[in-house]
Amino acid sequence: MKTRPRFPSGPLGGGAAAPSVLIADPDVATRSVLRIVLERTGYRTRAAVTAAEALALLNDRPDALVTELVFPDRRGLELVQAARQADPATIVIVLSEISNDLAVIEALRAGAHDYVRKPFSPDELVARLERHGSRD
Repeated sequence: MKTRPRFPSGPLGGGAAAPSVLIADPDVATRSVLRIVLERTGYRTRAAVTAAEALALLNDRPDALVTELVFPDRRGLELVQAARQADPATIVIVLSEISNDLAVIEALRAGAHDYVRKPFSPDELVARLERHGSRD
């Protein structure tokens, strides 16, 4: 298992290589906003439109996955489970329009560290990534 960069005061603090975030969301606007915000904050990003594409990009072992639950080709919960199985240290945050409590519980039980409902605050998402990234 690879060593994870930790970023208690943001990804640029500490001089380590910038953590990588895989953004998996079929919505172009969401992907675009997330890439801009995360890259400005110092993260390296990759983006996937489909769940299948995201599953392939998990082979690159990103430090974090931010994923929607709804994709045209399969359920986003498969991504959550695959990311955690590939590397249990991967931070997984679900970002979804599904706002019922059952979806939140299902995502957390599948291995997500957090669940953010759309519409979302980009600053809140970055804060949650940093909080989870700072934990040992």
